[in-house]
Amino acid sequence: MSRNKNKESLPKPNKIFSALVGALVACGFFYLLFLIIGYADDKKVALIDSDAVIVNGVIVNTGSKKGSYAVASYFAKGKEYSISQSSPAEDIRKGQKFRVKYYRQDPSIAKILYEQPFFDPTDKIDSGYGVVSVIDKFKIKFSYAVAGILYEKFQRRSKGVDLREGDEFRVYYLVDSPHIAFIQSNIKD
Repeated sequence: MSRNKNKESLPKPNKIFSALVGALVACGFFYLLFLIIGYADDKKVALIDSDAVIVNGVIVNTGSKKGSYAVASYFAKGKEYSISQSSPAEDIRKGQKFRVKYYRQDPSIAKILYEQPFFDPTDKIDSGYGVVSVIDKFKIKFSYAVAGILYEKFQRRSKGVDLREGDEFRVYYLVDSPHIAFIQSNIKD
């Protein structure tokens, strides 16, 4: 009987404490998952960089799910591939062209080089001047006007480029779709 009495005298678990422990365990799980995904991404980038080929790619789809993403189509070894990857901004458009870097031994392992947009020689392009309005570690926001219409665009920042807000650069854009544009941030006119 004294044994049952001891069980009854023990304090009942505190619901708040149990909820906190559960929340901490869940946070720990998601943090570990975040680290594992980051490690896998780092390994993928290292693998691609170990034996890379760079080709032209075109954005064939865009969307948003926990951030914006884009799907690029590219050709390697006579076959078409596609890669879905998070994008630096929501204004990546279908039809935009970026270089794609893939692993030579397995072209399906690839990444979109958002810092390397380009136009085909057959594209009708024009240029004007734009102004850098926002800069962070990863991207540049710039504005430019075409036929009196103001456009704002984000572009992935190239490594080692020294830009400041207010800097003016040449902006290249498609004549028929002036919202598709980029600045060559490594060449100041």
